[in-house]
Amino acid sequence: MDNLETFENSKRPVSFEDLWRLKSVGDPEIAPDGSKIVWVQTEINADRNTYESAIWMAARVSGKCFGEPVRITYGKTGAERGAREG
Repeated sequence: MDNLETFENSKRPVSFEDLWRLKSVGDPEIAPDGSKIVWVQTEINADRNTYESAIWMAARVSGKCFGEPVRITYGKTGAERGAREG
């Protein structure tokens, strides 16, 4: 069985739990020197019935590759980004 067959056989309706696990990513910015990228990631906190945003960062490790993302803000709405200059 190939991957397409596996996918076709695993189809099911989307549930509320699926939607709660979705993460929205936006506002990406690359540092002027290309050394890192930052973005805002928003997800639903089902326990609090609210959206929560945080700023994430990944540093360039080589060439066009970026390393493991690191969350750099916490809280209900994240925080202002001061790294726009690099």
